[in-house]
Amino acid sequence: MKYFSIFCKEKFFFNSAYRYGLARVGCAVCPLASKWWDSISWMVFKQDLQKFVNILYENASNKELSEKETEKYIRDRGWEARAGGRDMKNGGNKVMVNDDGSSMTFFIRHPREDWLEWVKTIGHIIKEGHNQGRIENLDYNYPYVITRHEQALEIIVKGTNKADRFLISHLKVVANKTAYCVHCRGCEVECPVGALVINGVVKIDEKKCIHCGRCLSFKEKGCLGGDVGLFRLLTCKKGLYSGIYSRGRSRITENMEVFYTA
Repeated sequence: MKYFSIFCKEKFFFNSAYRYGLARVGCAVCPLASKWWDSISWMVFKQDLQKFVNILYENASNKELSEKETEKYIRDRGWEARAGGRDMKNGGNKVMVNDDGSSMTFFIRHPREDWLEWVKTIGHIIKEGHNQGRIENLDYNYPYVITRHEQALEIIVKGTNKADRFLISHLKVVANKTAYCVHCRGCEVECPVGALVINGVVKIDEKKCIHCGRCLSFKEKGCLGGDVGLFRLLTCKKGLYSGIYSRGRSRITENMEVFYTA
């Protein structure tokens, strides 16, 4: 109280919210704040808060909630629950992986980077056309086929039953990086030979890359952009994800069309 009096007397600049009893001042709309904090903030800074509250109402409207349910959603702070980015544009699950035992299929929605660039970190790429080729890793070649949809990629890598767990893990990380890379350059500094350069776009020099995997393994999911809670990596076995497989062949169904176009 002594210092508060001095601040007032000397006319030091400080947030006026402290004058109303708030012990700390942070974000205008905070999921960790108490109801008392919210009440004071709304009473004093209603004009500033209104635009954020409008966003919450818009979000509730997108969920197709009734007017009563919307009021409850706002009042009971339903918006503060972690949602993995589902309500954000292009948010939510962006990567799905299907492993049928002999091949892996990666479904990547709204990719941010080129899968063919990132996969160079795993092995030498031998192209056999614009959307197919082989990944040369140690003594084995893994054929790949890319199908490009309007807003998504479908990538099949064959022969993964012969791959070790490290290659399987790296293939999943490459999918993550393709989906979530925001060019933070966190993995660039991990490269010991300067093969990885990120300057608005990812470029990997195959002549320099030694496939050490440091850019892929420095984070649990391999990508800082994907590590902030914006995604879940879903792995499904053959037949578990309804409709992905039919008569042993991968095909797009109504469910996957939603994933590709959302």
